[in-house]
Amino acid sequence: MPNYFNSDVIYALATPAVSSSIAVYRVSGKDCISLFNLYLDKPINLKRNKDLFFRRIIFESQLVDEVVIIAYKEGCGYTREEGLEISIHGSLAVMQTVEKVLKCAGFRLAYRGEFTFRAVRNGTLSINQAEAVKELIDSNTETMMKNALAALSGRIDDAFKIIDEKLLDLLSVFELPLDYSDEDLDENWTYPFELISDLRTELVKLISTYSYTQKIENGIKVAIIGETNTGKSTLFNKLLNENRSIVSDRKGTTRDYISECVEIGGVKVILFDTAGLNEDAHDIEKEGIERTLNIERGADIILYLLSFGDSVRSGDKYINIINKIDLQKKKIKADNCICISAKTGEGMNDLLEKIKEKLMSFTRPSESTSAIIISKREEEHLQNILNYINEIKTDMPLEIQASIVNNALAEMRELRGLEIESDEVLNRIFSLFCVGK
Repeated sequence: MPNYFNSDVIYALATPAVSSSIAVYRVSGKDCISLFNLYLDKPINLKRNKDLFFRRIIFESQLVDEVVIIAYKEGCGYTREEGLEISIHGSLAVMQTVEKVLKCAGFRLAYRGEFTFRAVRNGTLSINQAEAVKELIDSNTETMMKNALAALSGRIDDAFKIIDEKLLDLLSVFELPLDYSDEDLDENWTYPFELISDLRTELVKLISTYSYTQKIENGIKVAIIGETNTGKSTLFNKLLNENRSIVSDRKGTTRDYISECVEIGGVKVILFDTAGLNEDAHDIEKEGIERTLNIERGADIILYLLSFGDSVRSGDKYINIINKIDLQKKKIKADNCICISAKTGEGMNDLLEKIKEKLMSFTRPSESTSAIIISKREEEHLQNILNYINEIKTDMPLEIQASIVNNALAEMRELRGLEIESDEVLNRIFSLFCVGK
């Protein structure tokens, strides 16, 4: 098990280990500059908090590479330790030799997330901001990126601090009668019903935001449903901007569903093309329709294609669409429908705006909240705290109620990273990071 609590000088490749125009190594730890100076053509003499240097790396009397180095004094870089960022030419041979140099200088290859751990240890980031760093690196849509940046800015820490303070207030209310006899107790002391209710409300609101995070990460399910030959596959290809699904004038071409990932409005979408609904279906086509109905039941949003004059589908998740308006002899309008031509693109902007509007309702909490939890660890701790609060009963001895609140406070302190008692917690948080972060 890695021991993150150490004072080693660490290094890691911060760019992919592939041949490229440039590669960057990060180094952090006390005296790393003077140690690395032994392998430079001339030493780095850092006078400012950080500065840029052009140097040559020399190893075993041979030139290794000409490099650009950013050097940081203690208290200035990402880890708040003395540090280096070494930009080299991205040759695999150069990388291998530079790693030899770093090891000879006495530097150790960093553990996963060790740079970020040191940023947490030295007060640059909170433990929750550290998790946001990983989420930011892993984000593959604009919405995921924005949520990670919001957490990184400290918004979630502010929400946790408010709950922490309310728990302390609750504990002080319960402990006050324990410190005084009945005769000395302030006659204005009352049971903290309102404070417990506020705590429960805050916790439930925060916990509920995790389901939205999961929706964003896993993707919103958007299904194209409709009768045969209404242009579902053409619309599917149009939204993907590629010819993924077979298109034919013949009815029943699609016998099974097809799914692909696409980003719409900064949101990850799992888009489904489905078999057409057909009352006269036989054998295999019937099985395809049954699968379509299953997809329809599980979809978050349904793009329902219909012919002019057909009945629209009601419900919040339906967007009713009339397709193939390019084949109409005159301009048509239909109530509660968006008219498009998936073939020519006419009306597609209106459809996309409607889809984006629906997506936002699935990727934002219904209650107004500035903080969204983004990790399973946060959700589990908050749920444990809520469970403790729900254990409190008015007929319990005050000593027991105070003890329950103390347990909730301990859970909150671990959530905030104020009290981390085991390496197991650190491994759980940082083991999924990349080595260079």
